[in-house]
Amino acid sequence: MKATRPRASNPGQSRARLRTQLLRSTSVIAMVTVLGASHAHAQTLSVLRAAQASANSVVATRYPNGMPAQQPGGKNGSNSSGMASAQVRALQYVQRVTQAIDMGMQAQQAARAAAAAMEPNVPDGLAPGGLDPVPNPVPAANDPTGLNTWEGADKPTQTTDSKGGVQVTVHQTESRAILSWETFNVGQKTTLTFDQSQNGTDQASWVVLNRVVGQLDPTTGLRNPFLTPAPSQILGSIKAPGTVLILNQNGIIFGGTSQVNTGSLIATSLEIGRAVDPNNGPLSIKQRDDEFLTFGFLGFADQAAADQLPSAFTFSAQE
Repeated sequence: MKATRPRASNPGQSRARLRTQLLRSTSVIAMVTVLGASHAHAQTLSVLRAAQASANSVVATRYPNGMPAQQPGGKNGSNSSGMASAQVRALQYVQRVTQAIDMGMQAQQAARAAAAAMEPNVPDGLAPGGLDPVPNPVPAANDPTGLNTWEGADKPTQTTDSKGGVQVTVHQTESRAILSWETFNVGQKTTLTFDQSQNGTDQASWVVLNRVVGQLDPTTGLRNPFLTPAPSQILGSIKAPGTVLILNQNGIIFGGTSQVNTGSLIATSLEIGRAVDPNNGPLSIKQRDDEFLTFGFLGFADQAAADQLPSAFTFSAQE
């Protein structure tokens, strides 16, 4: 019987196989690049380990003839040398990305630690300068200015845990609530929870409108220009299963220690609803509140008549 000679490996197939492996490594590197430093630390490290293992696997790849893929020369000539150089560059790039992400995470951790160590200028819990409801809240029907409305929710309650954390809870009783605050500042150790539940079930469609009125002129509903602007400061936590609106014409600042866990959160210096009625002119805050309670957060724009549509905005500036 005539002995058969082993078939020589096909250089074209070898190059194609190596190219596939290199593309897989490059895909992992791209995923690491897109991931960035803003994702969770554990998830980032997991991806980086996968990228490192994939790159190491590519570098260790050998051609069918046994020659290491990263070494130039041999029967494959300059093509194999170019592919090997690309593999090495890919591994070096993974290492640089790893270092950059680690440095970014260290900077973020340092910034959070610095923010937490700062002496807060916002009191925790229900207090003047902190979470401070208007002194004489009334239902919307009894509030001609719209600046003292407390509608659709109970008054806030406060508890303190064993670690010094302050829990402020507002139990919402209707699907749409309007709350007026002298100041709406969430202290660093404060957790503000909007209990938007009915019969023990969270209501993701419920909305609570928090309006800061402490610096507003009751005759105009506009910010008093003679007072130093006081934006709301969110340094603690806000929780709610539904939508939370924070309206402060002086703006809202979120500090480095703030945390938000809500279905939706909208913080704005604009007012709720449209600014002008085509037939009756500018709308007051009271009128804006009435439309919000009647139509809902987005309802007026959905149900407005044709002649009202040009001004049927969800938010707008005061005229």
